[in-house]
Amino acid sequence: MGVSLRSVLEDPRVYVAYQKGVGAHRSRYRLMEEAELKPGERVLDVGCGPAYYLNRLPDVDYVGFDTCKSYVEYARRRSRGRGDFRCEFLAKEHVGELGQFDAVLLFGLLHHIADAECAALLDLCAGVLAPGGRVLSCDTALHAGQRRVSRWMSEHDRGAHVRRPEEYDDLASKCFDRVEGHLDDTLCRIPIALYLMRMTEPQARVADPVRSKPSAREATREEGRW
Repeated sequence: MGVSLRSVLEDPRVYVAYQKGVGAHRSRYRLMEEAELKPGERVLDVGCGPAYYLNRLPDVDYVGFDTCKSYVEYARRRSRGRGDFRCEFLAKEHVGELGQFDAVLLFGLLHHIADAECAALLDLCAGVLAPGGRVLSCDTALHAGQRRVSRWMSEHDRGAHVRRPEEYDDLASKCFDRVEGHLDDTLCRIPIALYLMRMTEPQARVADPVRSKPSAREATREEGRW
C-alpha cells in the first residue's frame, strides 16, 4: 500500500522541512508582517500547525488551534510555555471563553474547507475581533492569465477548495465591511499563486460575544496608558 503525501506531512518535522524547502514559510512571514503585530496584543492563530514561526512574533498573548495532534504536541514542546495550544476545532463555545483578539491569523486554511464552513469560520473570527482588529489569511488561488505550472500547482493543491480571488473576497465580504486582497506568485520557490487578504470592520452582529479578556488596546486604556 502506498504512502500518501498527507500522511507523510503529519510528521511535524517533515512538514516544517517541506514548508521551508518549497519556500512556503515565506508566505507566513509575509502575512505576519502585514498583520503588524505589537507587543501585548492578543493573537488567535486558527490552523496553527506546528507553529514553527512563533519565535518570529513579538511578545504577544498567543492562542493556537489545530486538529492535528502531532502538530500541537510539537508546538507545545517548541514553545516552552509560550502560547496556549489547543488540539480541537475553533467553535462557538470558545467565543465567550477566549474573549477578543487584536489579530486573527488564517495561514493556508480557507482553501481546505467548503464555502459553508468558511462562512462559519469567518463569522467566528469576526465575533472575536477587538475594535480596530484585523483578520489575515493566505491561500492558494486560481486566476486569469496564470502560467501553466502555477495553474497545475493550484489545481493539484492538497486543499480541495482552491478559489479565485473574487470568490475569497465574496466569502469575506459577508462578514467584514472592509476586505483588502492581493495576489502574489513570488513568495515560494516553486511557481504558485497565493492570495492574501486583510479583513477589518466586522459587520454588525445580533449579539456580540461576552468577553472574558480585554484586548491589548482596552487593557492599555484601563491602565491609563495610551
